[in-house]
Amino acid sequence: MEREIKIFFKLHGKIRSCVLLADQVVDMPNRMELDNNLQYEYQKYMVARGYSELWINNHYVKEKEEFF
Repeated sequence: MEREIKIFFKLHGKIRSCVLLADQVVDMPNRMELDNNLQYEYQKYMVARGYSELWINNHYVKEKEEFF
């Protein structure tokens, strides 16, 4: 994948991992999922910090930039 961060954590005595991408969390361990609200909060954080790729090739953003 392109830009990603793989994190490792210990849960119930076992080492687990997942991958953080610009707009989502993937490769969660079995039976572990982010609920929709938590996924949405992650996306909001990434957009606010400027890490999100949701705006790439979005013509509405480019139109707005032309006014400044």
